[in-house]
Amino acid sequence: MERITLIVILFIVQILKLNFYATNSRKVIARLGVNFNQLPINEPINKVITPLDRDGVATLNDNHAGMPNYYPNSFLNADFNSVYKESSYTLDESTVDRYDFDSKYDMMQATEFYKNLSIYDKCQLALNIAGHLKEAIPDIQRRMLNTIRAIDPDLSIDVKMYMKPKRGIQLAKSKNACLNSN
Repeated sequence: MERITLIVILFIVQILKLNFYATNSRKVIARLGVNFNQLPINEPINKVITPLDRDGVATLNDNHAGMPNYYPNSFLNADFNSVYKESSYTLDESTVDRYDFDSKYDMMQATEFYKNLSIYDKCQLALNIAGHLKEAIPDIQRRMLNTIRAIDPDLSIDVKMYMKPKRGIQLAKSKNACLNSN
């Protein structure tokens, strides 16, 4: 009986030690935050480029500098490797997998939305898009205007017109800019 009691006490002591170490480890991670893996001691040996994972304001490195955090993008030139494709599985007689979509339906919802806007709202939308798009690099502007043209050619023309410096400033200063522009 004494032997069993001694074993139980030793077991409890080991559990308490384990809890002590686990608690300390948890406290360290909580104190360091999500960036604990950026500390030199915790960094992987081989450099891992993961621009889709951003680490917030308390980052210890360059946080992937100006690299965009979406895929696909025009700057990273990353390509999909089929070796790392997620596995598919069957669920209720259907196969769950990733499929390519039909691009002819790509702009259908945006086109319907644009058609239902009032003239004033169409103009405001064009002004808002142009206000942001004029700050982008020329290649992005060209590609975005092509995408907008797929939604509606008139929207593309309006955005391009409002991106011109004098026209955009003149319209922005006018209270009823969109009503007076047509």
